[in-house]
Amino acid sequence: MLIYFCNDCSMRETVARAAAAGLVNISDVALLKRIDKCGAWFQWMTEGLVKQTSENFDIPESISHRPLIAVDGSVVKEP
Repeated sequence: MLIYFCNDCSMRETVARAAAAGLVNISDVALLKRIDKCGAWFQWMTEGLVKQTSENFDIPESISHRPLIAVDGSVVKEP
């Protein structure tokens, strides 16, 4: 899934790269079904990264009560 999201690949290119690397051998349709179900996993991973990052920075008390908002700036090139 990270190959697909991070490398700007099509579904077919993603499964081809994963197979070539010996990671998994699935169809592009199977990848799509897994992506449709991975929201909770990405939320868990993002929350862990935010927690880990925030522990390494001193956040001024004057803004510590404000919520953190993440914005997705990716561009989708295919339907």
